[in-house]
Amino acid sequence: MQRYETEPGHQVQFDWGEFTYEQEGIIHKFYGFTAVLGYSRMRFVTFVKRCDTPTLIRCLMEAFEYFGGLTRSALTDRMKSVLLEMQENKPRWNPRFADFMVSIGVTARVCKPYTHRRKARSSAP
Repeated sequence: MQRYETEPGHQVQFDWGEFTYEQEGIIHKFYGFTAVLGYSRMRFVTFVKRCDTPTLIRCLMEAFEYFGGLTRSALTDRMKSVLLEMQENKPRWNPRFADFMVSIGVTARVCKPYTHRRKARSSAP
């Protein structure tokens, strides 16, 4: 497998992971948010109870603060908190997510379907 390299400050990749645990016979669900810088592989991880758009935006803000700045682009998969649908191979972004990305000056990009290798940094355990 060939590594996909980016220049410093160029890209962050982010994704959710779902986790469960049992406590007193009740199954609880929570989510892990991971953001990884493309060049340095520096990783930010946090755990939350929801994976909706407002929570995603908060997690991204925390990640950029942790990294000490913004990247030029952000790569993600087709999560519902980011992408409503693809229209003629162009993303139709969740408006709240799109407005946030424009406000901070970061270009959002979405992986092509079934190309997890391209975004493997944030999907790795």
